[in-house]
Amino acid sequence: MKNIFLKFVIILGSASIFVAVFLAFRPGPVQNSPRNNFSASIAEIVSPPKEGRILIQAAEGGGVWVNNFYKTAKAYWPEMNAILLRKTSGYEVRYYRDGGSFEVALNTHSSVKDKANGEDSLFDLLGIGKPDLCRLNVAVTSPYDIGDTISEPLSFCGSVLK
Repeated sequence: MKNIFLKFVIILGSASIFVAVFLAFRPGPVQNSPRNNFSASIAEIVSPPKEGRILIQAAEGGGVWVNNFYKTAKAYWPEMNAILLRKTSGYEVRYYRDGGSFEVALNTHSSVKDKANGEDSLFDLLGIGKPDLCRLNVAVTSPYDIGDTISEPLSFCGSVLK
């Protein structure tokens, strides 16, 4: 009887240790998983280009060579096929893969400085000058009314192209 009880205690102890080790070393929840309705990491979903510069289609045809922004991108939204390039409290910079377009999305409380900083972010991210930046499909959007947005071109593009 003593042997059975001793075997039972050993088995129970071993099972307890196994469960404790299993719980301690299991991976935590994935915060950026599309299954959790959060953005997914780019490497999870997209095979990003590995080159240092990539060619983006220009609005009027042709292309513009830009820095490979996939390398520094923050997130990927599969439902929009969009890549988050930069996020601050005042704006987000996004690239929409389907249309090959960029967006500087201002938030509700953005200032004129946020807009300028968002536009300047494209210089940093893409590594191109104003003339080439104005050739790309870029929109600056800001919330207007519940669910509505105003979309306008980059503030300096009118003077650059004239």
